[in-house]
Amino acid sequence: MKKATGAAIIAVLCITNIYVSASMQIKRTSGLNKENGFVCSKIWKQQTSSLLGLNYIDNIDYFAAKQIKTAAINKEETRTYWTIPLGDYQVSLQDLTAGESLKLVFGRGNMQQVVCVYDKTEYMSPESITAVPFEQLLGHNGIYISTKPNKWSCYTDYYGIEDGELVFLADSWGYKRDDYIIDIDGDGDRELICNVTFLGDGAACTRVYDYNSAQILVGWGDMLLDVEYDNWGTNSTWSEYLPEKNVIRISYSKIEGGIGEKEYPLDLDKLEMEPYQKP
Repeated sequence: MKKATGAAIIAVLCITNIYVSASMQIKRTSGLNKENGFVCSKIWKQQTSSLLGLNYIDNIDYFAAKQIKTAAINKEETRTYWTIPLGDYQVSLQDLTAGESLKLVFGRGNMQQVVCVYDKTEYMSPESITAVPFEQLLGHNGIYISTKPNKWSCYTDYYGIEDGELVFLADSWGYKRDDYIIDIDGDGDRELICNVTFLGDGAACTRVYDYNSAQILVGWGDMLLDVEYDNWGTNSTWSEYLPEKNVIRISYSKIEGGIGEKEYPLDLDKLEMEPYQKP
């Protein structure tokens, strides 16, 4: 890395010298290049190509050549920000285009799979994308990736290893990650409970994921509510998983006015589950 950084500094100094040489050469050269709006002699082109490490070719756009050289320097500075081992595999976050985009890479040896690409609008910095491995969640070993595009929101994606590939399992979202990995039914395989918040209207709901050996299932905690309520819209019910009690608490708008609350044991058999579809 130190060698690459040193090479980049030398290249920048060379490019700076090019501009100085160009300014001095303009004063000593006749003939106006109307297309580019500056005087550009053959001697200056030769000097420029030499400083850029290029073979001299007449009638080439040497400002474009400078951009190509700069791009090559930037490519040398691409980074791997973290690498997480997953058994025989590993997952890493790398530059796709330095300063513009990142890529999530999965694989082993020369076998690499680009799982996801993040545009710079989707994260505050590379450090705002974090990863945590897990075992036996929804029938898979894998990793979850949390991404913060700003200070007040967080998106988490869960991936599992399946037939040598990293596949999407589940997702959650909200002001922060508020997810729990527990074995609800005691079968040895752990389920996922997420307290999610819809950032547009602030509605809070509990989202429960299960795996039935064939597919991922998902259900909403507020579907456990067994009393009539004033269903006036999205925020007429709220639900939240309380890990200290292992219950889902549901708040609802009473028909007669005011807010009511009920708590329900977390029971997969009583949840209305449906096949999960990746967003």
